[in-house]
Amino acid sequence: GKVHKRSLIKKPKSKNDIYVSSKTRIEAVVKHICQLMIYENQRHMTVHGLGASMMRAITIAQRVQEKVHGHVDLRPTTDTITLIDDVVPEDMVY
Repeated sequence: GKVHKRSLIKKPKSKNDIYVSSKTRIEAVVKHICQLMIYENQRHMTVHGLGASMMRAITIAQRVQEKVHGHVDLRPTTDTITLIDDVVPEDMVY
C-alpha cells in the first residue's frame, strides 16, 4: 500500500509562536524573532519543531540568544503529539 501522511493540526498561531520546518531559513527566522523582541517588545517567544526540525528549532533559539547577547532565557520543553498516516491499499492507488 501507499502511505499518505496527514497534515499536522497546529494550535492557533499567535505572534509569539514560530513553527519551524526542514525548509525554514534559519537566519531569516532569527532576524524575525529579534525584531519582534526588540521593536514590538515581545517578551516570550515559542519556537516549535517536530521530528527532524527539532534541531533546527534549537539552533534558532541559540542564535537568537547570541544575537541579544544572552539577554534571553532558553527553556527547552518537549511534548508528545499524535500523528495519523493513512495507508491506501495497492488496488486503490491510481
